[in-house]
Amino acid sequence: MKRKKEWIFPPACLCCALWGSAFPGVKIGYQLFQIESSDTAAILLFAGTRFFLAGVLTILAGSLLAAMEKRREDSFATEPGKAEQGRSEAEKAMTGGKNGFRLLTPQKGSWKYIFCLSLFQTVLQYLFFYVGLAHTSGVKSSIVQSVNVFVAIAISVWVFRLEKMTRKKVAGCIVGIAGVILVNLEAGALDFHLTLTGEGFIFFSTVAHAFSVSLIKIFSRKESPVVLSGYQFAVGGLIMMGVGLLCGGRFGAVSLPGCAMLIYLAMVSAVAYTLWGILLKKYELSKVTVYGFLTPVFGALLSAIFLGEGELLQAKNIGALLLVCLGIWIVNTGRLQKQEFVENLEENGRKEQIYGSDRMHQNQKERPQI
Repeated sequence: MKRKKEWIFPPACLCCALWGSAFPGVKIGYQLFQIESSDTAAILLFAGTRFFLAGVLTILAGSLLAAMEKRREDSFATEPGKAEQGRSEAEKAMTGGKNGFRLLTPQKGSWKYIFCLSLFQTVLQYLFFYVGLAHTSGVKSSIVQSVNVFVAIAISVWVFRLEKMTRKKVAGCIVGIAGVILVNLEAGALDFHLTLTGEGFIFFSTVAHAFSVSLIKIFSRKESPVVLSGYQFAVGGLIMMGVGLLCGGRFGAVSLPGCAMLIYLAMVSAVAYTLWGILLKKYELSKVTVYGFLTPVFGALLSAIFLGEGELLQAKNIGALLLVCLGIWIVNTGRLQKQEFVENLEENGRKEQIYGSDRMHQNQKERPQI
């Protein structure tokens, strides 16, 4: 049985590049809205507004694309009503059936998935992250966050039983983490002083993200990743906005460039997370999440371009990129051939059973009766 070639690299790299651009984008946003790095309440308000907008953009864009897809199907239908045949109830609800454009809405039983995903992906992850970031350095937070790839794979293996742990996955994660450490390595910027509210909260944020990765893979079996992404962002964003406002968070200034940056950051979250969810639904979790090591590398490179933080072509940046790419290659290489071999054995086994059964039946028919 011939297996289709997997198409992970381009969209996964696009996601990581977009997330990497959020590193300088958020810092520029803080400057434009006059938010101090120590003002956690204002930061939560900023993040909540960003994610709520991301949810709205995802829902609107998904609704528009679903309506366009339905019109395309209808235009190619050769018989009346043929485009409607074979479509699930969820797809019909997304496109509004025969009535054209309709806002994406979750199925009745999907709200529990949305609230659960929003709790881990948006609320817990970013509450722990922003509080932890205020009590530790950016270098330490990036290194601790880099562990999220390994934690995500470990949770999918030992908690949700979605796949098996292999030596290649462990080796790829170790090499990828080494690349992230290298790109963040600066003289005097790294020590071994750890605190619960600093590095501890960053790690809790990593664990919350790791759970969300497995959850979206599981929930997307019953609901569209676009619906899950849009509504979990909207719900989580509203919660974070409420927490920020209740804690006294306010914007120091509101300007057109600031609003433009906020919309861009919302688009980053909407596009990247939705596309990431689609990849997780289609492919093995470890094959997708290992690309997450590219995010801090892109962040360092883009920060050098837009913020002037360090030199773009430093030896450590190039070395880090090579290490991360090597880690990705270790996790992904060889699996396709092994899966093809196993599937061929299974297919040949099924054929042998069928042919063996046919031969046995033929022999029984040809056997003379006594």
